Amino acid sequence: MGGKGRPKAELMLSEEERARLARGARAARSTQAYALRCRIVLACADGASNAEVAARFGVSPPTVGKWRSRFVARRLPGLADAPRAGRPPTIGPGRVEQVVAATLGSQPERAARWSRASMAAHSGVGASAVGPCSPTPAPPPCSGVTPVGPRSCWRSSPNAS
Repeated sequence: MGGKGRPKAELMLSEEERARLARGARAARSTQAYALRCRIVLACADGASNAEVAARFGVSPPTVGKWRSRFVARRLPGLADAPRAGRPPTIGPGRVEQVVAATLGSQPERAARWSRASMAAHSGVGASAVGPCSPTPAPPPCSGVTPVGPRSCWRSSPNAS
């Protein structure tokens, strides 16, 4: 007789797949999520049950079943992140850099600092597109904090006291 629960998808690996999964599980460039998926598939291929793999990696058994079945159906490409829902950005990273550089390098006419509307008018993009790329307000010059990029990227300079 078979075991309890639904039948698991049969998972067999080629030597090349095993090597690529092992690299993905320990590579410094892999995201943590991808590395975990690789470890889950490797453990399943070694014959562990979904419950055993789930307990070993601190995930739920349905999560193990999901990645097991995705790997069986689509092999290695099935472990990649799927595109997320939501509207794609309306302006590209290069245009964001231009907007930030233009507004950091100049001061608006008749104002102490840029508003979202004045940034949009100056750069020629919509105000809703400017909001996500606008830099955070500058700290006082005497604080020893320097900008390193847009949006919440202020850090203390090394020679600040």
